[in-house]
Amino acid sequence: MKRLASIIATVLLSSGLFAQDFIGEIATMVKGARITCDYTYSTTTGTIITGKGTAVLQGECYSISGNGLEIICDSNTRWTKDPLYKEVYIEKAGDFGKILSDIEGFLRTIPDLKYEDGVLSGTFLLPGEESGLFCSLSNVRKLPATDGKEFFFDTAALDSSWVITDLR
Repeated sequence: MKRLASIIATVLLSSGLFAQDFIGEIATMVKGARITCDYTYSTTTGTIITGKGTAVLQGECYSISGNGLEIICDSNTRWTKDPLYKEVYIEKAGDFGKILSDIEGFLRTIPDLKYEDGVLSGTFLLPGEESGLFCSLSNVRKLPATDGKEFFFDTAALDSSWVITDLR
């Protein structure tokens, strides 16, 4: 009986009939929580670019590390830190936080969104770009929200060997 239920669920998911409920469940899980995950990405056209790392998301705030960079955003300001070259770029947060605040709307724009074997994947267009980016999330975990202090980067704590470029 369990096997039959799994087969039916798989058919429904692959046919898209169950997708609306699945997207709603993800959106509900993300709201008011702290989500951690591992990610991989690659471009779908043009020059092949790939990467992987970890991400922490909470509301419109996020912290992403991978490929030698750390990106920290408190929903207003984004800090991109390159420890190898001792550089930090500071800029306005941009649209990514807005995407996180309407995660359900964003997920509905991904036509090939799938959830298989604990991995959420799909191809989406970057804002203002024509090329697609294939992304997959794995080891997704929901944790209680925190005070958000880790989504702020204090450049005053850096020594004089760091180059800080403020583009705000």
